[in-house]
Amino acid sequence: MVTKICSKCGELKKINDFEKRSDSKDGYRRYCRLCKKIQTDRAIQKWIEKNQPQYWSMRSKSLNSSGSRRKGLAGQIIKLSEPLKAEDLKELYEKSPCCFYCQVQLNKEQVVFDHKIPLSRNGLHHITNISVTCQDCNQLKGKKTDDEFRQFLQQYLKRFTC
Repeated sequence: MVTKICSKCGELKKINDFEKRSDSKDGYRRYCRLCKKIQTDRAIQKWIEKNQPQYWSMRSKSLNSSGSRRKGLAGQIIKLSEPLKAEDLKELYEKSPCCFYCQVQLNKEQVVFDHKIPLSRNGLHHITNISVTCQDCNQLKGKKTDDEFRQFLQQYLKRFTC
C-alpha cells in the first residue's frame, strides 16, 4: 500500500486520498482531498461574505456557462438558450429553500440547481426546468429525469425497510 504525508494536516494517508496532479513530482497533490475540501469551503465562504450582493449573479453565470463540464448536447442547448437570470434563481430558492427531492432545508450555499429534465436528454435550459436540490440528490440523480429519479428513490428506499 502506497502512502503519503499530507502537507496541510501532517497525517500519513493512502495515496488514493490525494488528487492526481500531472505537474507534481510524484503525480499527486501535496495535500489530501479532505484538506482540499476544507480549503475550498473556506475560500467559498470568504468570497460569499465579501461579495454578498453578487452571489446570485455568480450562480447564474455559472449555470449559464456552456464550457467546462458541459460538452456535447448540454453545451449546445445552453449556447442556444436565453440565459437564466440571477433574480429568477434567487426567487426560486426563496420560494422553496428545500431540496426538491428529499425536502431537506438548504442554505443558499448548499443549493445545487438541477435541470429536472437533463440537458443531455433534450431538456430546456429555462427556469421552469430548474429545481433547487441538495448535492446528494443531484449526484444520485445523474442523467435521470425528474420522474425517473422519484421512481428510483422509491425503489432505493424500500431496501431500508422491512
